[in-house]
Amino acid sequence: MNSSMHEVIRGDKRTSLPLAAKVEIMNNCGDAALILYEFYLYKGNLEGYTFSDEEVAKELDWNVYKVAKNRRKLIKHEYFLQVHGKFSDKRKITVTYFDSKNIHEILLQKEKESLCT
Repeated sequence: MNSSMHEVIRGDKRTSLPLAAKVEIMNNCGDAALILYEFYLYKGNLEGYTFSDEEVAKELDWNVYKVAKNRRKLIKHEYFLQVHGKFSDKRKITVTYFDSKNIHEILLQKEKESLCT
């Protein structure tokens, strides 16, 4: 995975990927996954956006299966990850990652934890 992949340009609530990063995602996941990834990046600027397949499908005018299939490709290639958890007072939290370096570290940590149990 290219480390320059995540040199994301942010400003005015717009997000743009360098061309090399777009080509990398298309080569690894396909053009629909690239569209979805860029949509996720754009929506990542909105506080409280849930990234649910149903909501995304409605906004992109895709079916839910297309969104889910391409989301799984992005997760498999470590471009996108959501970690769900709960606080001690039962409030739920979801953290969304777009940085492959952080995603890789989180997945390694989860793997280590599962080996210890």
